[in-house]
Amino acid sequence: MEKGITRCERCSGTFAMSFHHRHKRIWYVSRKELLGDFNQVILVCAECHYKAEGSRELTVLLFNKLREKE
Repeated sequence: MEKGITRCERCSGTFAMSFHHRHKRIWYVSRKELLGDFNQVILVCAECHYKAEGSRELTVLLFNKLREKE
């Protein structure tokens, strides 16, 4: 990967990796150019994605720790 990230950014796992977005998809409707922006996504395993998807607080904590603040 361009940024060198190949493992889950939360737990370092590798199972079923995917991008978790900072905001829900509806937020990106008028901001499509941001969907793939590095500061808008984190790479996580399936378990961490499930946990972050269900917790806005966890999502905010992860993005504050791993990416630039908005």
